[in-house]
Amino acid sequence: MALVAAPIHRLTVAQVDGLLEAGLLEDRRMELVDGILFDVVPPNPPHSQTVALLNRHLVRALPDDLQVLVQDALFIHDGFLSPDLFVAPFSDPPVRHRVALLAIEVTHTTHRRDVQKAEEYARASVPEYWLVDLVDREIVVHRRPVDGVYGEVARQRDGLLDVPGGGTPVDVGTLLSAAG
Repeated sequence: MALVAAPIHRLTVAQVDGLLEAGLLEDRRMELVDGILFDVVPPNPPHSQTVALLNRHLVRALPDDLQVLVQDALFIHDGFLSPDLFVAPFSDPPVRHRVALLAIEVTHTTHRRDVQKAEEYARASVPEYWLVDLVDREIVVHRRPVDGVYGEVARQRDGLLDVPGGGTPVDVGTLLSAAG
């Protein structure tokens, strides 16, 4: 008996919007990448604590013309990602965000998927992507996207990490210690 792969039905942002409006999708965190809709795994306590600490720091550190969005949709390519945090220009009235200065993923149990997102953020020309790795106790900083790849990748376990957009740098050692 030959095995046959089930077809994948690719979706558009407009189709996902329609499914949400029709009540066919629950209101939960999702990502649409290359037409495939992914559920985002609910966070565990160390993950939530780290997101809260970063949010508090960034909100205090950034100027008023920038905003910190927490687990919101960043519309890139023909889909959207749902970073744990991202920094975007403030908009009034509110808009679907298509530009970010910084995207941050906190990884504890979703490491493989969060590592793959570096390519997606680089393809979208997000200038900086931080992977806050709670298992290896480090922040992997990706900078200078060119042709879908970050030209600079550095690992930081302590010291200060500058925040794109300005303000007080993040104390990496303190953040990772407080995460549990």
